[in-house]
Amino acid sequence: MKRKLAPLCVVCLAFIKMAATAAIAAREKQLKKLRNFVDKTGKQLDSILGSLKWTKERILEKKGYVVCPFDPGHKMPASSLDKHLELCSWLKEGYTRAEKEEAPPSSHFFYANSTSVVPVLIDRETQQKVITEAAFRGEVAAFITPTSAIVMVFYATGILYPLSKRYPFALQRWFDLHLKSMKMGLLHQTRKVCKQKVIYTL
Repeated sequence: MKRKLAPLCVVCLAFIKMAATAAIAAREKQLKKLRNFVDKTGKQLDSILGSLKWTKERILEKKGYVVCPFDPGHKMPASSLDKHLELCSWLKEGYTRAEKEEAPPSSHFFYANSTSVVPVLIDRETQQKVITEAAFRGEVAAFITPTSAIVMVFYATGILYPLSKRYPFALQRWFDLHLKSMKMGLLHQTRKVCKQKVIYTL
């Protein structure tokens, strides 16, 4: 038996070595193509910059650029910061660009120079606290279907979810889909409430 296994092992090792060599050769070929592409593109870029009498260093240096406080990856001229912050703050709260465009314009500029009206700006934590308290008092409408309510109850208690792993895939899929749609519905309702930003006057 040992004599029969030895040649088989040698053949397997030879096959593995051939496959590894082929994979390495393919990767080296791909790397060579990539290097050629980078070199060719670099030469084209140098040619274009030369005709404009620019340099790479001049383009890469960003004088007068500021960093967005919401996302350090965003860099822009100081003159564009205010406009960027208005959009970026909405995006960081989970809104889309379309939702930002549909929102009514801010009325803060009406009260900027007013002495009798003082706008009170609510930060994110306070806003979240107000929404949560309103939801517990029943002031925020929560439209939950009976199916979603059942799924939420079983999920919260942890009864059905662990047991559903023993059931067929279809039941698990049904449960996950309803849970996902319920979460999306609640998130949408929360966003709608967050949009209703009110300026309180003193």
